[in-house]
Amino acid sequence: MRKAKCALWLLLILMVPDRGAAQSADMPSAVGRISYGETLAPGAAICTGVLVAPDLVLTASHCVRGAAEDPASIRFDAGWEDGRPDVRGQGAKVLLPGSEELSSDIALVLLDHQIVAEMATPLPLATSSEGSHEMHGFRRDDPGRPAAPQTCHTLAVLPGLLGFDCPAVSGNSGAPLLQRREEGWEVVAIMVAASAIGPVRSWAVRPPDWVLQTLP
Repeated sequence: MRKAKCALWLLLILMVPDRGAAQSADMPSAVGRISYGETLAPGAAICTGVLVAPDLVLTASHCVRGAAEDPASIRFDAGWEDGRPDVRGQGAKVLLPGSEELSSDIALVLLDHQIVAEMATPLPLATSSEGSHEMHGFRRDDPGRPAAPQTCHTLAVLPGLLGFDCPAVSGNSGAPLLQRREEGWEVVAIMVAASAIGPVRSWAVRPPDWVLQTLP
Protein backbone atom coordinates (compact mmCIF):
# COMPACT_ATOMS: atom_id res chain seq x y z
CA MET A 1 0.00 0.00 0.00
CA ARG A 2 2.82 2.40 0.87
CA LYS A 3 4.53 1.78 -2.48
CA ALA A 4 1.23 2.35 -4.28
CA LYS A 5 0.76 5.71 -2.55
CA CYS A 6 4.34 6.74 -3.37
CA ALA A 7 3.79 5.85 -7.02
CA LEU A 8 0.59 7.91 -7.06
CA TRP A 9 2.32 10.95 -5.56
CA LEU A 10 5.14 10.75 -8.10
CA LEU A 11 2.67 10.34 -10.95
CA LEU A 12 0.85 13.44 -9.81
CA ILE A 13 3.94 15.65 -9.67
CA LEU A 14 5.14 14.42 -13.05
CA MET A 15 1.85 14.65 -14.91
CA VAL A 16 -0.52 17.22 -13.38
CA PRO A 17 -0.14 20.74 -14.79
CA ASP A 18 -1.41 23.88 -13.05
CA ARG A 19 -1.40 27.02 -15.15
CA GLY A 20 -2.71 29.34 -12.48
CA ALA A 21 0.58 30.62 -11.07
CA ALA A 22 2.22 33.78 -12.35
CA GLN A 23 5.88 33.99 -13.29
CA SER A 24 8.62 35.78 -11.39
CA ALA A 25 12.33 36.44 -11.67
CA ASP A 26 12.77 36.68 -7.87
CA MET A 27 14.69 33.43 -7.73
CA PRO A 28 17.94 32.94 -5.78
CA SER A 29 20.83 32.50 -8.19
CA ALA A 30 21.56 29.01 -6.78
CA VAL A 31 18.21 27.65 -7.98
CA GLY A 32 18.29 26.29 -11.51
CA ARG A 33 16.50 24.24 -14.12
CA ILE A 34 17.52 20.65 -14.76
CA SER A 35 17.03 19.42 -18.31
CA TYR A 36 18.50 16.77 -20.56
CA GLY A 37 20.38 17.10 -23.83
CA GLU A 38 21.35 20.15 -25.84
CA THR A 39 17.86 21.45 -26.62
CA LEU A 40 14.75 22.02 -24.54
CA ALA A 41 11.72 21.00 -26.58
CA PRO A 42 8.27 22.27 -25.55
CA GLY A 43 6.85 19.94 -22.93
CA ALA A 44 10.21 18.23 -22.39
CA ALA A 45 10.89 16.62 -19.04
CA ILE A 46 12.45 19.11 -16.64
CA CYS A 47 13.10 19.36 -12.93
CA THR A 48 14.54 21.90 -10.53
CA GLY A 49 17.78 21.79 -8.55
CA VAL A 50 19.70 23.99 -6.14
CA LEU A 51 23.43 24.58 -5.95
CA VAL A 52 24.69 23.60 -2.47
CA ALA A 53 28.41 23.71 -3.32
CA PRO A 54 30.23 25.23 -6.31
CA ASP A 55 29.96 21.91 -8.18
CA LEU A 56 27.10 20.09 -6.41
CA VAL A 57 23.39 20.34 -7.23
CA LEU A 58 20.74 18.97 -4.85
CA THR A 59 17.58 17.64 -6.50
CA ALA A 60 15.05 14.79 -6.37
CA SER A 61 16.52 11.38 -7.18
CA HIS A 62 13.64 10.46 -9.51
CA CYS A 63 14.72 13.41 -11.67
CA VAL A 64 18.22 12.09 -12.36
CA ARG A 65 18.15 8.35 -11.64
CA GLY A 66 17.56 7.60 -15.32
CA ALA A 67 20.61 9.68 -16.28
CA ALA A 68 22.99 8.06 -13.78
CA GLU A 69 24.73 6.10 -16.54
CA ASP A 70 24.95 9.16 -18.80
CA PRO A 71 25.42 12.11 -16.43
CA ALA A 72 26.81 14.31 -19.21
CA SER A 73 23.27 14.53 -20.60
CA ILE A 74 22.20 16.57 -17.54
CA ARG A 75 22.09 20.35 -17.92
CA PHE A 76 21.80 22.72 -14.96
CA ASP A 77 20.92 26.33 -15.86
CA ALA A 78 21.23 28.78 -12.97
CA GLY A 79 21.73 32.46 -12.20
CA TRP A 80 18.41 33.41 -13.80
CA GLU A 81 17.86 37.08 -14.55
CA ASP A 82 15.27 38.65 -16.86
CA GLY A 83 14.07 35.17 -17.76
CA ARG A 84 17.49 33.87 -18.84
CA PRO A 85 20.20 31.83 -17.12
CA ASP A 86 23.67 33.31 -16.70
CA VAL A 87 25.49 30.02 -16.28
CA ARG A 88 25.21 26.37 -17.29
CA GLY A 89 26.69 23.31 -15.63
CA GLN A 90 26.90 19.84 -17.12
CA GLY A 91 26.58 16.64 -15.12
CA ALA A 92 29.70 14.60 -14.42
CA LYS A 93 28.34 12.13 -11.84
CA VAL A 94 25.03 11.35 -10.13
CA LEU A 95 25.09 10.45 -6.43
CA LEU A 96 22.00 8.46 -5.45
CA PRO A 97 20.61 7.03 -2.21
CA GLY A 98 20.45 3.29 -1.68
CA SER A 99 16.67 3.32 -1.34
CA GLU A 100 13.87 4.32 -3.70
CA GLU A 101 11.42 5.10 -0.89
CA LEU A 102 9.74 8.52 -1.05
CA SER A 103 11.65 9.64 2.06
CA SER A 104 14.92 8.93 0.22
CA ASP A 105 13.96 10.70 -3.01
CA ILE A 106 16.96 13.04 -3.02
CA ALA A 107 20.19 13.10 -5.03
CA LEU A 108 23.32 15.11 -5.73
CA VAL A 109 24.61 15.90 -9.21
CA LEU A 110 28.34 16.54 -9.44
CA LEU A 111 28.97 19.10 -12.19
CA ASP A 112 31.88 18.96 -14.62
CA HIS A 113 33.19 22.31 -13.31
CA GLN A 114 32.73 24.65 -10.39
CA ILE A 115 30.37 27.59 -10.83
CA VAL A 116 31.81 30.86 -9.58
CA ALA A 117 29.85 32.52 -6.79
CA GLU A 118 29.43 35.73 -8.79
CA MET A 119 27.29 33.78 -11.25
CA ALA A 120 25.40 31.52 -8.82
CA THR A 121 26.02 31.45 -5.07
CA PRO A 122 25.50 28.05 -3.35
CA LEU A 123 23.01 27.95 -0.50
CA PRO A 124 23.65 26.27 2.87
CA LEU A 125 21.46 23.54 4.31
CA ALA A 126 19.27 24.52 7.26
CA THR A 127 19.88 22.91 10.63
CA SER A 128 16.26 23.47 11.69
CA SER A 129 12.90 24.26 10.13
CA GLU A 130 10.86 27.16 11.45
CA GLY A 131 7.89 29.20 10.25
CA SER A 132 6.89 29.44 6.62
CA HIS A 133 9.03 28.53 3.64
CA GLU A 134 9.30 29.58 0.02
CA MET A 135 9.43 27.13 -2.85
CA HIS A 136 11.35 28.28 -5.92
CA GLY A 137 11.31 26.19 -9.06
CA PHE A 138 10.29 25.63 -12.66
CA ARG A 139 7.20 24.30 -14.39
CA ARG A 140 7.04 21.87 -17.27
CA ASP A 141 4.24 23.82 -18.94
CA ASP A 142 6.45 26.94 -19.09
CA PRO A 143 10.07 25.76 -18.77
CA GLY A 144 11.71 28.85 -20.23
CA ARG A 145 11.50 30.99 -17.10
CA PRO A 146 11.27 30.62 -13.32
CA ALA A 147 7.84 30.13 -11.78
CA ALA A 148 6.47 32.45 -9.16
CA PRO A 149 7.65 31.50 -5.66
CA GLN A 150 5.11 29.85 -3.40
CA THR A 151 4.72 30.28 0.34
CA CYS A 152 4.49 26.88 2.03
CA HIS A 153 3.51 25.99 5.59
CA THR A 154 4.41 22.71 7.25
CA LEU A 155 1.37 20.54 8.01
CA ALA A 156 2.98 17.15 8.64
CA VAL A 157 6.32 15.81 9.83
CA LEU A 158 7.29 12.21 9.07
CA PRO A 159 10.68 10.48 9.18
CA GLY A 160 12.66 12.24 6.46
CA LEU A 161 9.58 13.99 5.06
CA LEU A 162 7.76 17.30 5.50
CA GLY A 163 4.18 17.77 4.29
CA PHE A 164 3.18 21.22 3.04
CA ASP A 165 0.01 23.09 2.16
CA CYS A 166 1.37 24.40 -1.16
CA PRO A 167 0.69 22.49 -4.40
CA ALA A 168 3.40 20.91 -6.54
CA VAL A 169 3.21 20.47 -10.31
CA SER A 170 5.33 18.93 -13.02
CA GLY A 171 8.75 20.60 -13.05
CA ASN A 172 8.70 21.37 -9.31
CA SER A 173 10.46 18.09 -8.51
CA GLY A 174 13.79 18.96 -6.91
CA ALA A 175 12.72 22.50 -6.06
CA PRO A 176 14.14 23.76 -2.75
CA LEU A 177 11.97 24.78 0.18
CA LEU A 178 13.83 27.80 1.54
CA GLN A 179 13.75 29.75 4.77
CA ARG A 180 15.33 33.15 5.25
CA ARG A 181 17.82 33.89 8.01
CA GLU A 182 19.79 37.06 8.69
CA GLU A 183 22.61 35.61 6.59
CA GLY A 184 20.27 34.81 3.68
CA TRP A 185 18.40 31.78 2.32
CA GLU A 186 18.82 28.24 3.64
CA VAL A 187 17.63 24.97 2.08
CA VAL A 188 15.18 23.18 4.37
CA ALA A 189 13.95 20.40 2.06
CA ILE A 190 13.58 19.30 -1.55
CA MET A 191 10.16 18.97 -3.20
CA VAL A 192 9.48 15.43 -4.38
CA ALA A 193 5.75 14.76 -4.77
CA ALA A 194 2.26 16.14 -4.91
CA SER A 195 -0.32 14.81 -2.47
CA ALA A 196 -4.08 14.53 -2.28
CA ILE A 197 -4.19 13.17 1.28
CA GLY A 198 -6.10 15.51 3.56
CA PRO A 199 -4.82 19.10 3.73
CA VAL A 200 -1.27 18.07 2.74
CA ARG A 201 -0.76 19.05 -0.90
CA SER A 202 2.92 18.21 -1.33
CA TRP A 203 5.83 16.33 0.22
CA ALA A 204 9.47 17.33 0.51
CA VAL A 205 12.52 15.39 1.67
CA ARG A 206 14.87 16.68 4.37
CA PRO A 207 18.55 16.26 3.35
CA PRO A 208 19.75 13.01 4.98
CA ASP A 209 23.10 12.34 6.61
CA TRP A 210 24.78 11.06 3.44
CA VAL A 211 24.10 14.41 1.74
CA LEU A 212 25.50 16.34 4.68
CA GLN A 213 28.60 14.15 4.72
CA THR A 214 29.16 14.68 0.99
CA LEU A 215 29.19 18.46 1.14
CA PRO A 216 32.53 20.24 1.62
